[in-house]
Amino acid sequence: QSFMLFQVGITYAFLRLRHASWGRRRRRRPGEEEEETGGGGEIAMMSVVIPAYKEVGTIGRTLRRLDEAACEALEVVVVDAGGRDGTIEAAKAALSDLKKVRVTFAASTGGRGPAVAAGATVARGEVLLFVHADTRLPFHFDRKVLRVLFPQKNGGKKTPPPLASAFKFHVDRETLPKNVSVVPFRIMELTVRLRSTLFQLPFGDQAVALSRRRFESLGGFTDLAKVPILEDFLLVQRLRVLGAEGLGRIVEVPGDPAECDGRRWLAKPVWRVNLTNQAVMLLHTFAGYDPHAIFNLYYGRPATTNS
Repeated sequence: QSFMLFQVGITYAFLRLRHASWGRRRRRRPGEEEEETGGGGEIAMMSVVIPAYKEVGTIGRTLRRLDEAACEALEVVVVDAGGRDGTIEAAKAALSDLKKVRVTFAASTGGRGPAVAAGATVARGEVLLFVHADTRLPFHFDRKVLRVLFPQKNGGKKTPPPLASAFKFHVDRETLPKNVSVVPFRIMELTVRLRSTLFQLPFGDQAVALSRRRFESLGGFTDLAKVPILEDFLLVQRLRVLGAEGLGRIVEVPGDPAECDGRRWLAKPVWRVNLTNQAVMLLHTFAGYDPHAIFNLYYGRPATTNS
């Protein structure tokens, strides 16, 4: 975890130096128009996009949680990423339990980037929130996100609007066996929060949300839609560049965290999972590996194969 913070901190320092505005906000390019801010966030409709690959055991629980936690009627787009395990059937079986959530379905192949883009294409909301199928969002998450992205005008000093939002990261203790020590998870949660706030690098399991217009301007429907892995990292990197140029920040959503299923850290030790993630980032950032090559290394198969 210390190495992760060191590596992220060094790369962020170089990014800040390279794109620094030196106290001046850079003139916006086409597609980077400033977001309209309103009174508390009620002006925007939100869509939640869930890319789902082999999530038959989690998708129903996730949809019920969204329905329970949302303040208002909500659109949720479940994207079948080609797992062929009954994920969509499980999602449809949960529909009768939902009162506030309206579920739309989409399909894609080729990894996470195409799945995210497919869901965003179908979504009708002005705000897009991307969440993993095994993540539980806190109560009133929709209202909290909109209030972060569309803060009230206070008549004071004009500041750039938030670029995006992300929740605090927390591993769901209910998904961990009682004989597993929680100390490594607490250390990981602390370092992830430092990485997200201090170095502006949240990941996809923190439910990143941003306006549809900004997602499009950053290539969410074009080049990011072609990458099978690292789509969240690449999107956040582009947001960080805008932040370094003085155009805003990725803001942490106040209150309770997003609760992530602990299953990925039970199959392998916490340190090994995190070391693998750091290796992936280093290979892409410094060794020039493209996302397709990294996908092949990570999963041992090409991204075009869904098996």
